[in-house]
This record gives sequence, structure tokens and C-alpha cells, in this order.
Amino acid sequence: MSRAFPTTLGLLAALAAPAFALPTADTVRGVLAQDTELAAALARQQAADSAAAVLTASPYEWTANLSAQQRRTQGAANSQEWNAALEHGLRLPGKARLDRQQAELTRQAAALEVAKTRQESARELLDHWLAWAQAKERRTLLEQQRILSEANLAGVRQRIRSGDGAVQEETLAVAELAGLAGQLAAAQLTEQQAEAGLRSRFPGLALTDATLPPPSAPTGDAASWRQRLLTDNPRLALARLQAQQLRVQAERQAQERTPDPTVGVFTASEAHNTDRIIGLSLSVPLSGQRRQQQAAQAQADARAAELTAQGELRRQESDAALAWLTADNQWRVWQLTADSAKAQALAAERGQKGFRLGETGVAELLQLRRQALAAADAELTARASAWQAVLGLEIAGMRGWAAGGQSELTDK
Repeated sequence: MSRAFPTTLGLLAALAAPAFALPTADTVRGVLAQDTELAAALARQQAADSAAAVLTASPYEWTANLSAQQRRTQGAANSQEWNAALEHGLRLPGKARLDRQQAELTRQAAALEVAKTRQESARELLDHWLAWAQAKERRTLLEQQRILSEANLAGVRQRIRSGDGAVQEETLAVAELAGLAGQLAAAQLTEQQAEAGLRSRFPGLALTDATLPPPSAPTGDAASWRQRLLTDNPRLALARLQAQQLRVQAERQAQERTPDPTVGVFTASEAHNTDRIIGLSLSVPLSGQRRQQQAAQAQADARAAELTAQGELRRQESDAALAWLTADNQWRVWQLTADSAKAQALAAERGQKGFRLGETGVAELLQLRRQALAAADAELTARASAWQAVLGLEIAGMRGWAAGGQSELTDK
């Protein structure tokens, strides 16, 4: 009879024994190194280095002018004459200083974009991985419940053959097994979809046949994590840096109201090559209304960016204040649901024993089984949510899965 009625607690205990831990930070770094989104961000960083070099270099080039003419004088021979000039624009010193500053800010912004992309990819990997792990765990749980239902159905039929059971009990057991079959089919589809999404998005991550382990409690405390999340925050650092870029751009545009001069040297030959001319030239554009409007527009853009950065700071402060508390709460919720699942499994196990002894009816046993399954499902959901919060906390702080090979946040 013991083979016909496998224990609920034994199956749940097997499910709770993790065969492996979550992917390590080194594993995730290897996967992210092959990520196209991160590769694109690194390519944009290289482009930003070139853009910074362009900003540092002078926007002006040497201009060579050469002209020839023929002078015709009445009563005299024609004179072949020519003019040659070499000119170059001069960027004023204040503008050159601001361009160098903007070049450095461009490099820093590109590095922060890489850090932000790494963080977003790590979050996406976590979402996909947990969706797959949870779906696989639920499918395994339902398969184990199906085994129990098949064993119970066999036991009911044995009782009927021996004259100790009613046909209605068989009907209830068959209906229970059919319901589990439908849930299992849906769970298998969900697992297949989650696995396909994970393999498609991160093909470099090896998927093994293992279980989602129990979550770990978040380290540290709320205050220390709040400080860390605000300090090592690529989104916030990038918003501040973009505001600084536009402030520099506004100052640069304001200086454009004073146009850059163009200086040159020239020489000419006239009067049958008897007159040689050598001189210097200076040309300065006259500033107009357009330059003033461009400066005003740049000032408005800079102000808008500052307000955007302030709004981002408020959002990040709110998220940082709740992040550790959320992770700690989710972990405690998992503990409570785990205790509930164990209690429900124990009740189902006792009901199973009572059913074998003829003390528990099929309807009562099935109700206990459904409650145990619902509690196990809730524990699985809480387990995945706890990992989502705990690992999400580390990713938000650029630790663990989001940690890069170099610090992109050192030059904020």
C-alpha cells in the first residue's frame, strides 16, 4: 500500500532541496559580454570618444585662395597678375576651454550609458531567469501532484473492487486527476515559453535541470542601502551629467554671440611683376539676432535638463528608500508562506494516512490536497518574488549581476 500512496511530505521535501544556486556574477558577466544591447552601448562609447576628439580639435581648417587676373592698360602691354592668400579661423580661448570640458563630459556620459545598459540587461536577465525557474518549478510540482492523484485513483479502484469503496469516490478522483492534467498542460506551455524567451534573449546562458533555491535574506540595512543606491546609480548620475552638458552647451552658445575672427596672410603680384604686395587680413562676422536666440534656446534647454535631473533624483530617492525594505519584506513573506506550505503538506499527509486507514473520505482528502497544492504554489511565487527583490536590490546598487569589469561611476 505504501507504494500506491506516495507521501506528500516526501515529494515536497524533494522539491525543496536545491540542486544548484542561482547563476553567479561571473557567469552573468560572461553572458552579458555576449549581449547585443551591451555591445551596442560599448560601440556608442567608442563613437563618443571620437566625438570628444572632434570637440577638442579646432573647428576651423586652413583655407588657401589663389586668383589670377590680366590687367589691360591703354597704350601699354597687358599685365599678368596674381593673388595668393592663406587664412585660418581662430577659436577664442573661452570657447576652446568649454569644448574641452564638453568633450570630457561626453566621454563620461558614454561610460554611464554602458553602466546603465549593463544594469538594464542584468534586470532583464533576472526577469527571464526567474520566469523560467518558477515555471519549471510549478510544472515539476504539478507532475508530482499528478503522481499522487494517479496513486489515489488506483487505491480508490482497489477499494471498489474489494467492496470498500463507492463509485462516486472514483468519479471525484478521476475529476481531480483530469483537473491536474489540464493545469499541468498549461504549466508545460508556460515553461516552454519562458525557456524560449530566455534562450532567445540570452543564448549564452546554460540552462540546467535544477530547482529554484530558497532565497537569502538581504544584507545590510535600509540606511546603508539607500546611500549605496543613490551613490552607485547610473540613471541618476547620467541625468545629472546631461544637465551639466547642457549647462556647458548654454555657456558655449552664449560665447558664440562673440564671433570667432579669421586671420590670414596674402601676397600679390601686379604691374608686370614690378609691384609685390604682402599683407595680413582679419575678418570678423557681425553678430546678429540669430546668435542671441540660439543662446536663449540653449539656456532654456539647460534649465529643462536641471528640472529633469531634480525629478529623477526624487524618483531615485523614493525607490532607494523602499528597495531594502521591500526585499526584506519579501523574504519574510516567503518564510511565512514556506511555513504555511509545510503545515498544509503535513495536513495532506495525515489525510493521506487517514484515507489509507479508511478514516478519511475521498472528498476530504482531495480538499486537503488542493489546499496543500495552493500553499506550495504560493510558496513558489513568494520564493521567486523574494529573489526578484533581493537580486534586484543588488542590481540597483550595481553589485552582483550588474557589477562590471570596470567602474563606470567613478567620474560622475
